[in-house]
Amino acid sequence: MKAAALVLLCQLLYPTTTVKGDDLTECPALFRAWDVDHPSACTGMDAYSILDFISYIEDLCPCNFPIQVPTVSDLIIGDQRQITVGPFTQGSPIAEPCRDNTYEEAFSHTLTKDFYIMETEVSRQMWLDLKALQPSLASDPTCLATTGGLDHPVQCLTWSEALLFANLLSMQLGFDPCYFKDEFYLIVLDGSNYSAGQQYYDDSADGFRLPVEGEWEYAARADSITPFSTAGINYNVTNCDTAGCTLGTLPILESIAWFCANKFDVQGNNTSKPSGLKEPNPWGLNDMHGNVWEYCWDDFSVYPVGAQTDYRSDGNPSSSRAIRGGSWFHGAHFCRSASRTPVGPGARGGLLGFRLVRNVP
Repeated sequence: MKAAALVLLCQLLYPTTTVKGDDLTECPALFRAWDVDHPSACTGMDAYSILDFISYIEDLCPCNFPIQVPTVSDLIIGDQRQITVGPFTQGSPIAEPCRDNTYEEAFSHTLTKDFYIMETEVSRQMWLDLKALQPSLASDPTCLATTGGLDHPVQCLTWSEALLFANLLSMQLGFDPCYFKDEFYLIVLDGSNYSAGQQYYDDSADGFRLPVEGEWEYAARADSITPFSTAGINYNVTNCDTAGCTLGTLPILESIAWFCANKFDVQGNNTSKPSGLKEPNPWGLNDMHGNVWEYCWDDFSVYPVGAQTDYRSDGNPSSSRAIRGGSWFHGAHFCRSASRTPVGPGARGGLLGFRLVRNVP
């Protein structure tokens, strides 16, 4: 591979790096290491392919390389990343350590509707900003004993309160609401009716909503097939549960997630942490692993058998809802991309939060 190809790859992966001509000295250390091990790469010989190089740096550095994902933004919930969908395997392989053998059975799932997803979980400040514009939104429900400042995720809300936030945000920003109180989509879910009875989801609306489980896992994985979106985490049967809660046992996971190993920290001592401090996944999404659990639309049930397209599970109002991503309090296995846990729709707790998505027009 010619030096020029290395320089181009350097610029693609590290767009803020300045590289002059074929000079690799200003590239990250990985590029210099490749040069040392493979001097022909910088002498114009076509000895190594880009795939060789990608494999080399992935083996050496299990970090996330930035991928340019289109972004939209607004003044209330900030940046949202556009996710281009397709087929993937939802659930976990049988050999994945500490998996749930009943509720993580893998199946082939094809998503057909691109969507935007928030880069971070909804923060307390975002909640207060919308409350100032939409007074029918409930007051900040966050349990103060498990949080810090307004840059922490909003917590202790019910599933229905998350739906209300989504609808009010949609109306504030000029989008069609997604949630209704009747199957004909005539009675909009609002501050007067959100807390009791059945909720219905109009998937053709362009407004904000909770992700369905398939969307959440697809975005969390970011094309990965490993337990976490970042490669190289030394996650195995010896550290997947409480043993992984010792600080330093899973250092790479600690760089991308707040979980039991780093719950005692200056950013939050045995509490949640400010949104967006850890390294994002390869698609630019923060805290998909850890910090607070995130509500999804779906009720919690056993996965279907066989290939599915745009699958979601719509339950009755008494059904437990699926939450994803783990939390600052829980072990590593709860933070896996495939991990899922049920919670009652009326539950509140210092570990429960959410982020929103909306359909790409």
